Amino acid sequence: MKLYVGNIPRLASEEALQRWFAESGFHVEAIHFIRDGQSGALYGFCFVEMGGSGIPKKGLRHLNKRAFWGRPLVVQQVSSEIEKRGTSELKAWFNPTPAQATDRSERAVLFSWRGSSA
Repeated sequence: MKLYVGNIPRLASEEALQRWFAESGFHVEAIHFIRDGQSGALYGFCFVEMGGSGIPKKGLRHLNKRAFWGRPLVVQQVSSEIEKRGTSELKAWFNPTPAQATDRSERAVLFSWRGSSA
């Protein structure tokens, strides 16, 4: 199962976010923070790949709006239909995308996350 996680503090780390999921009993296989290509700064959202069968809907509701470093996170499942549509529609679905991000950098991140090539 793949998730979109938004409203992440800019100083957050992958380890801290993995602990946040683990505290709720969920195993994370990979976290893909979205960063500015030039400065490396976090944009405040990421994609998460869950281990096993993922998260039941009840668990997803539990995680959505739960506090992480004092901020309520937005946690949404990425459906296979949305994932197949391509970069432009993913960008629209995950709006707002930071204005500083280039189409090329977003494609590189999204395609690497989807396991494809840009």
